[in-house]
Amino acid sequence: MSCAPAMPPHSNPHFRADIEGLRAIAILLVIGAHYAIPGLSAGFIGVDIFFVISGYLITGILVREYEKTASINLARFYANRFRRLLPALAVVLIISCYAAFHILPQDLNLPNSISAAAASAWVSNIYFTFADRNYFDAGTQNNLFLHTWSLGVEEQFYLFWPLLLLALTTAAKKGTKSRKQKIAVYCIGILAIISLTACMITAQAQPVIAFYMMPLRAWQFASGALAWLALRHHTLSNRQTCFVQWAGIALLLASMVFIHHHQTYPSLLTLLPTAGAGALLIAGGKPAPESDIHRYFARQPNHAGNRRHLLLMVFVALASADPGRKHGSNQREFDQYGSSHQYLADISPFVAQIHRNARAFWPFVARARISSACIVFDLYRAVELTIHSLPY
Repeated sequence: MSCAPAMPPHSNPHFRADIEGLRAIAILLVIGAHYAIPGLSAGFIGVDIFFVISGYLITGILVREYEKTASINLARFYANRFRRLLPALAVVLIISCYAAFHILPQDLNLPNSISAAAASAWVSNIYFTFADRNYFDAGTQNNLFLHTWSLGVEEQFYLFWPLLLLALTTAAKKGTKSRKQKIAVYCIGILAIISLTACMITAQAQPVIAFYMMPLRAWQFASGALAWLALRHHTLSNRQTCFVQWAGIALLLASMVFIHHHQTYPSLLTLLPTAGAGALLIAGGKPAPESDIHRYFARQPNHAGNRRHLLLMVFVALASADPGRKHGSNQREFDQYGSSHQYLADISPFVAQIHRNARAFWPFVARARISSACIVFDLYRAVELTIHSLPY
C-alpha cells in the first residue's frame, strides 16, 4: 500500500482531516502530562505541535487570500480570529472564576484573578513571564489559568504574522511570483534561525522568558509556514512521502523518550517535536492514495475535542490543586471539593457543545455582543476576586 495520503472530501477544499487528528493527539498528550500518566511526562510537547500547525494553517490562509485579491484584509482576518476564540475563552473564564471563588483556597484567589484578567486580554504568557512563574514548578500548577499562556502566544502570533507577510509582499511587489516565493522563504527562514538562536541563548539564563514569550517561540510558527511553502512548491514521490511520514512519527516518539519536565525547556530537543510535526504536515498534504498513518490521524476525535480542550485544561488544573490547603478544611469540604470537580467535568462538554452548535445559527453581531458581555462579566469577576483576596 502506498504511504502517501489522500485529501478527504470536505466542504472546505483546504480542510485536512489528518491535521484535525494531529491536533487531537496533541491535546491528549498535554492532558496525559498533567495527569502524570506513565510514559506521557513529556506530553507538554503537544503545545509545540500546535504552534507548528498554527504557522502552517495561518500562512496558507493569508497567502491564498493575497494570491486571490492581491491584498490581505487585516480587519477581516483579526475579526475571524476574534470570533473563533473569544466566545469559548469567555465561557472558560467565567465558569472558572466562579468555580475558583467557591472551591479553591482563598490564598489562590488573588493570583488566579490576575491571571484571568491577563488571559482575557490574551497576555497571560507575558504576565507569567514577569511574575517569574516557571511552568514546571509544582506551585505554579495551582494557578487555574496557567494553561492560557499558549493561547496568548498564539494570539500575539496572529497579530504579528499578517503584518510580516504584507511587508514581504510589498517589498517584492514588482517581482515575479517565483521571486516573491523565494523572498518569503528566505526571510521566514532567517526569522526562524534568529528566533531559534535567541530562544536557545535565553533558555540558558532565563528559561521562563524563553518558554513563554512569542518572539522566542516564533521559530516554531515559522517552521509551520516553511512546511506549507515547501508543500506548495515541491512535489514528493510516494516513496518520499512514506519516508517523511515515518520520520515525523519517529521524531515525535523520540520527543516522548528524550524530553523530560525537569530539563531546561525549550532546548535543542524542542527541535524534535517541531520537526516531527512539520514532517507530518508536509507528508499529509500530498494528494495520493491513503496510508495507514494518514487514516489513523484522520479518524482521531477532532472537532469536539478542539472546541472543548480549553475547558478540559481548566478542569485538569482544578483537579490538580491541593484541597488540603483550603482554610479550615475538613472531610465535608474535601468531599464538596471533589464533587465540584466532577460537576465541572460534566458541564464542560455541554458548554462546548452549545458554543459549537451556536456557531451555525448565531448572527455575527449577536455573537459579538454576547462575547463582549461575557468578557466584561469576566473582568468584573476578576476584580471581585481580587477585592476579596486583599487583607482587610
